[in-house]
Amino acid sequence: MQKSNSNYERIILIVMALAALAGGAWFILSSKGFPETLAQRPITPKSYDGVVPVKNLEEATALAAADNKSWTAPVRNNKPVPLFKSVLLVLKNDQPDQPIDMFL
Repeated sequence: MQKSNSNYERIILIVMALAALAGGAWFILSSKGFPETLAQRPITPKSYDGVVPVKNLEEATALAAADNKSWTAPVRNNKPVPLFKSVLLVLKNDQPDQPIDMFL
């Protein structure tokens, strides 16, 4: 009985080895065409007939540069509010617009 099982095991081992070789060969052959997928397509630039609003851009840039407000962290009950972690809030059914902060 042992001898007949070893033949089946060898056959299964040979079939799996051939399948692995065939799969490896298929992957290698399919990767040969990969550089063509990275080729850049020719781009045709569209003509722009409008006028660039330089005055509006300069005004927006000057307004953004003049608005120099520093940001201050929010504080509730003399405790800074954590901005990078969640805060446990509870909503009441009768007052859904006023959440209760459970850490305060």
